[in-house]
Amino acid sequence: MRLHDFLDYRAREHGEAAFAVQGDRHITYHAAQAVANRLANALVDSGLQPGDRLAILSKNSIEYMLLISHPPRQDWSPSRSITGSHLPSGAIF
Repeated sequence: MRLHDFLDYRAREHGEAAFAVQGDRHITYHAAQAVANRLANALVDSGLQPGDRLAILSKNSIEYMLLISHPPRQDWSPSRSITGSHLPSGAIF
């Protein structure tokens, strides 16, 4: 299962459950899916295409999780659309 498939599944099956919590902020799976789709569509509308590289510099946040949770189009997978991303823990995906 790809990362965006998991988000879609959780939004469908457990939409009101918490997707992410940061301090007193939280977002449900339904809301996360809607925001992630809008972000992905905005990237495509700005001209991003399969094979293009996208760099994200962000602190750990709900917004960062939304950026990496849904690739711009269904025919993209996160491993192709987001490469070489380094996490503070040192993990790379």
